[in-house]
Amino acid sequence: MLFIVDSSGNIPTNEYNIVKTNLAKLIGKICGNVGLGPKSNRVALIVFSNKPQEIFDFDDHDNLADVQAAVRNIPHVSGCTCTGDALEYAKTMFTSSKGARTDRNSVKEVVVLLSGGSTCGPDVVKKAAELQESTTVFVFAIDSFSPAGREEMDAIASHPPSKHLFNTGSFLEFNDIVRTILSYPNPCAPLVIN
Repeated sequence: MLFIVDSSGNIPTNEYNIVKTNLAKLIGKICGNVGLGPKSNRVALIVFSNKPQEIFDFDDHDNLADVQAAVRNIPHVSGCTCTGDALEYAKTMFTSSKGARTDRNSVKEVVVLLSGGSTCGPDVVKKAAELQESTTVFVFAIDSFSPAGREEMDAIASHPPSKHLFNTGSFLEFNDIVRTILSYPNPCAPLVIN
C-alpha cells in the first residue's frame, strides 16, 4: 500500500499536522498486520509539492508503530501542486528494489490525500490512467475543487468512484470522518470507501 500525500502550500501547517495524525490513525485501522512478513501489509509513503519525495519505501519499517511514527514526522514541503509528477513517481515505487512484492498475487493499492487541483507537472488524467493499469487507487480529497480539479480527482480514483473516492469540504470534516471510522466496533476495516 502506497500513500501519496499532498504537501503543497494549499495546506496550512496546522491542518497538515491534522492530516498526518489522522493518516497514522487510519493506517492502524486497516485490516492486516503492517510489516515484512509474508501475510503482512507493506507500506510506503511519498509526499509531493513541486516534486515528489520518497519518505520511506515498502521495506523500511517492519511494524505498525514505526510506520505510524514515520507518518507523524513527514515534512510539510509547501510549494506548488504537481500531482501528475507524484502519480508518475508512484509507478516506480512498486519494484523489488523499493521493497514491494512483485508477484502477481500481491494486491497493489495507492491512497492519495490531496487538497486542490494540480498547478504544475504532466497531465494528471494521463498519469492516473497509467498508474491504474497496475494498481487500485483510492482518493481522499480535502477542500473544494474547481471543475478542472474535480475532473482530476475523478480521474485519479479507480472506478467506480463511489468505492474509491471520498471528498470532504474541510480538514475538520476529514477529522470527523476519521473519528467515525475509528469508533467502529470492528478491530479493523478493509480499505473500501463508501
